[in-house]
Amino acid sequence: IARAAPTAAAAAAAAMWTLAACATLYFTFACGIVTWWLSGCALTLPPISDFGLSGDGAPTVFQVGLTVAGVQIVVAQLRTHAARRALLRFAGGALGHRAANHLSGALGVLNGVALVGVGWAPWHSHIYSHIISAVPIFVTAFPAALASDVVLRRIGRVQQFARLESSTWRARRRAHKFVLVVMALGAALLFGAGDMQRRQLGWWKGVPRMMEVYKRDFADGRDTTAAAVQAHCETPWATPSSVIFLGEWVYVLSLVLALGISYADVLLHESAEAKGLLVKRRSQSQNGRAARPPPSQASRRSPR
Repeated sequence: IARAAPTAAAAAAAAMWTLAACATLYFTFACGIVTWWLSGCALTLPPISDFGLSGDGAPTVFQVGLTVAGVQIVVAQLRTHAARRALLRFAGGALGHRAANHLSGALGVLNGVALVGVGWAPWHSHIYSHIISAVPIFVTAFPAALASDVVLRRIGRVQQFARLESSTWRARRRAHKFVLVVMALGAALLFGAGDMQRRQLGWWKGVPRMMEVYKRDFADGRDTTAAAVQAHCETPWATPSSVIFLGEWVYVLSLVLALGISYADVLLHESAEAKGLLVKRRSQSQNGRAARPPPSQASRRSPR
């Protein structure tokens, strides 16, 4: 039975998970910034995690937004991984390219799950759970983007694919390179500025300062009232921490851009399926295996 070619609506639906995750994250961050400033908080650059602080215990926009985006990212990464696997099979990708695709997909799913943990473990009440959820995102996001770039470059060398998206391929490659540079800059600010504060307290340089504020403003998690949260947000962070938070913002926002760029691979896969390219390659492989004669009895070495 021949497989029906996917429609444009199906391709759009497959890619919509990625675009929806990006839109959800940007909307969540925008709501957090507006709420922060309207609440009379210090007009400085806070850490992203501060948007999840709540004194009344009710779910915040930050928590709901990260939960929805985390689920969307998990679904999007699974679909992107499957699409890239089919494209690499057509392109004859080597073991390294297939491993890069598996690595990118696995780390993407891990980041989606960790994002949900960050939202539902606010650091003023669950500091250690919050750190455990946040660390994988900061540590694995850049390697995942590098692995994705390896797959992107291999797919781009296939002439049939390049013709399917000739108008957008170069722009997408340049955008992905730009995102990698911006992510590297954010990582340099995030980890480099951390060496300015409390380097003797641990390898994760942003945590010691956060632990101090955790003890000072929230009494080690025992005081999470609305008054404590308001007093915290009205107190500006120290300058080294502000530089770290700037790196955090640059790193995370560029990560969302890298996620958005990957949606095109899902559309490319659907276009290749619609054109019959992947079906032809599968049929050629099956015919080649069927036409291969079985080894004759004479060619088999008899045991001595």
